[in-house]
Parts: sequence; structure tokens; C-alpha cells
Amino acid sequence: MSGSGRFLGGAEQLMWMADRISPLNFLLCAAVDGPLNFDAIRAVVNATVDRYPALGLSIESSASGKARLVQTTRPITIDVLGADNWVTHATQEINRPFECPHEPLFRVRWLRAQSSHQLMLTMHHSIADGRAGLAVLNTFLSQVNAHMEGKDQFVDAIEHGPPIEERAISSQTNKNHPVAARGLRFNDAERGAGTRRTLIFSQSLSTEQTLKIKTTARQLGCTVHGLLSATHLQAVAEEHGSGVCTLSLSSPIDLRSRIADFIDEELGLFVANSKLVYRVDPTESPAGLARRISGDIKRASQSNTPLAPDFDGRLASVKKIYEARASTAISNLGVIRLDDDMKTLGVREIHFAVACSTMGDQIVTTAYHGGRMTWCLCAAQPSISPERAQRVAQRSMDKLFEVTEHRTVV
Repeated sequence: MSGSGRFLGGAEQLMWMADRISPLNFLLCAAVDGPLNFDAIRAVVNATVDRYPALGLSIESSASGKARLVQTTRPITIDVLGADNWVTHATQEINRPFECPHEPLFRVRWLRAQSSHQLMLTMHHSIADGRAGLAVLNTFLSQVNAHMEGKDQFVDAIEHGPPIEERAISSQTNKNHPVAARGLRFNDAERGAGTRRTLIFSQSLSTEQTLKIKTTARQLGCTVHGLLSATHLQAVAEEHGSGVCTLSLSSPIDLRSRIADFIDEELGLFVANSKLVYRVDPTESPAGLARRISGDIKRASQSNTPLAPDFDGRLASVKKIYEARASTAISNLGVIRLDDDMKTLGVREIHFAVACSTMGDQIVTTAYHGGRMTWCLCAAQPSISPERAQRVAQRSMDKLFEVTEHRTVV
């Protein structure tokens, strides 16, 4: 570790504080087809860090208690493992803390097969969210495609980024990076193990099912986000088994138009969370609840407070967003638009998973690619047992499919 960088902003600092209690990571996983080798993956990691230098940094708490970005001499981790169920690997990755201030805030796991692969990018939530991570994924996959086509020219570093000699991870450093082929055994001594661990339950939807969901949302007069929120809240209420119950919902509010001057190297926290509270009856039609949620999120996104955090280091306004513990949260990554010239690399689907922190017990994540939606339930253990989380995931899907089949407008 050497040198020092800027102090974390307000939202970043709050994420860092939550990470001290349990790992707060998120990951994007791409299922791809095509011939790959380690030299290609290593070159792509170099190019991605050149494009987003913050990925090669780490975080250190200062004497004043305020955390800051710092340089580190440890290389980016590239784990090469045999192809397997991506959920198993993702569960380990989002629960494995970054070893700050020594480890960079970005690592890669390549689940290798003969022609079909899973490329998993894990990032620390203090420096990026799903919106920012999507830019990283697009760069990463574009460079994989370029390498497969025999192109030597990779993306240039951002002009306003740190000079190359000041970056923690340079291309020359990564060229000598050894392969860390770790197994799947979780170290119980790691922070967060045995206390709060995120479980993942995933569902890949067909293009027909995805289209039905979008069509149903239009017919009901709500957003897809509102429909997903309503069906999930009702599944949670049904699992509680006590009739009408009160649940809080955390939904993302896009902040990009408000923090343009703060965006650092095109990475950062571009989304805040609105806290909405509902009395949910598991027996009612989800249509009305879906419309209410859709309208509430729209109004919250237009509100100035408490949804305009102070990024100058003061946490007061940010705490208004995050202080209320959410029973459940919906994080809709949206449509993933990869570069149009990405012809050689075949990307089948994209998955998005987020570690549940002390601020929320369940997070439903969705992503769209190639006309298909992938859906994940990330649930915090021991707040919810694996068995109950599995039932909630299944009920959420069952209710969603029931609505899309019947399309009852109430």
C-alpha cells in the first residue's frame, strides 16, 4: 500500500461503514460462448483497470475515522475455476470481504469450460453500484470480444484519471499476475461468516416470459419495477402467514442528473434508495399495489429531499435515505446494451447480485439482455433461513407468472 487518494464521499462512506459489519459487495456475471484463454482474460483485466483506475485502488480508514482511497501493490485477483453453477460461486464472492487496505476493490472469477464460460466481476459497493458496474461490464466484454477478433488495441485510459505511474495496478504489474485457483470452502474466520451471509436464488426467464411481463405491466398501468415489487412483497407477506402485514420497500432513485459534478472516473454511487412502507395483504390482487408502488417511486424520484445526498462528506442527508431498515428491496439494473460491434463473443445472459447489508434483509435484482430477464433473490441469513428464502423466491415467481397469465386489471 502506498500513497493516498481522496476521502470517500457521504454515500460512499456510509457504504464503507456498513461493510465493516458485513461484506457489502455486488457482482455481475456474464454467460458467454467462445474460445478464451488466461492471457486474454489478463489483458482484458489490464484494459478495464486502465479505463477505470479506481478499480485498482483500495480503502483505508484514517485516524480521523474518515475512509479514503489508497494505492495498493497487490495485483487484481483472477480466479480460474471449472465451470459450475454460477450461483454457488456468486454466493461465495459476495460474502468474501475485500482485504482492505491491501486488496484492490475489484476481482474476477472465470468459470472455464471448453466453449461456454461464466465471467464474474465483483466490485466493492463503496466505489460503484449497479449502474457504474454496468459500464465496467460493458468495457470488459467489449475487450474480450476485441481480443477474440485478434485486435491489439484496447480502450484508452480516461484522460482525467490518475497518471499511469501513480496507479496501484499497472498493465506491467498484471502481466506477471499468478493464477489463484481457489476452491469453494468458505473461511469461517472471515468477517461476516456465521453472522450475516447473503444467499442467492436465481431464475432465468425466456424471451416470451419477459415480453409477457412487460405487456402485463403496460396493461395494468404500472411499471415492470412496480409489478416485480408488488408480487415479491405479497410473497413475503404470504410467507409471514399472519394476514395483512407492514413491510418496507427500498427502491432505487437515479441520481445521475444531480451529481454530474461528482462523478469520478465514471464510477461512483449513482443511485440512492427511497424508503416506502406498505400494508400488504397477500390475498389481494397485486395490480393495485403495483400501481401504487409505481406512482410512489415516480414521486420519490422527483423529490429534492431526502433523495439528494450531500457528497461533500457530511452524512446527515444520506442517513435519511439509508437509516430505515428495509424488509425487502428491489434493484432493477435495467436493459444491458452491449456494444453493437460485439459480434464474435456470444453473450447468452447477464446476472446481477448484491450482498444484503445491515440496511436490508432481501434484495430482488433483475437484469435484461437479448430480450430476456434474469431474476435473483438475495436474502440475508440468519434474518431469513435458506428454506424460507427458497419459498419466498418460488412464491414471487409463481405470483408473477399468475399475473402475467391472467392479466387481471383491478
